Amino acid sequence: MDDRIVTPLTLVDVGSSGGIAPHWRAVKDLTVVEFEPDARAADPVRDWPAKRVLLRTPLWECAGEMDFYLTEKQQASSLFRPNRELFERYPKPDRVNVREVKRVRVDTLMNQLNLAGVEWVDFVKLDAQGAELAILKGAESFLRSSVVGLEIEVEFLPLYHDQPLFADVDAYVRSFGFELFELRPTQWNYGATPSPSRGQLAFADALYLRSGENLAARQRQSLIAIANLYGRADFAAYIASTTERNHET
Repeated sequence: MDDRIVTPLTLVDVGSSGGIAPHWRAVKDLTVVEFEPDARAADPVRDWPAKRVLLRTPLWECAGEMDFYLTEKQQASSLFRPNRELFERYPKPDRVNVREVKRVRVDTLMNQLNLAGVEWVDFVKLDAQGAELAILKGAESFLRSSVVGLEIEVEFLPLYHDQPLFADVDAYVRSFGFELFELRPTQWNYGATPSPSRGQLAFADALYLRSGENLAARQRQSLIAIANLYGRADFAAYIASTTERNHET
């Protein structure tokens, strides 16, 4: 029996060089809009039939021009300058050495999605090396109208100069009715060589879902599907039950 999620979903994946997370395979009708501005990033081969749009424009809260810092480790490249002094505390600091600074055109997520003909977004995953808050600010209309889930890389240490940290991002997304469901932390050990230690909290992947209140019917359907996709069957059942009670009254 095909037990995949049948609700059509649109995923926006900003910083997609690592490929789409495997649990999204459970969605039968999936559209993925990927943003990866670093041309060095591998273009993963897909062995599953998601509809896919790949865009290379760096994203920010407004359109304009900015410096893009290309680092030794491709995944560390950012619109913020790496905090090399901080990385000296931890193993492999040379990964954030800047190889090149490129002047690039940036745009908002809202503008880029409109240009691509994307009118509805259910879920946004952000891994943009410090630029997550700025990108969210450039997508307010989608946060208000359709998005029901967010997966955001948030920093607890200033890995880049002048970047927002977790508290800034958390306060912003909560203002749109999102609630924090999970933090998957990454901790770094001090010293040139990793040691068997618990280390220091550096960053985490934060999962946010809408509270379930004051949602349109399509948003509720998407929220139930995404809650199940992320292993929150209890929350999905709660949203479904409140929907049924609302229909009875």
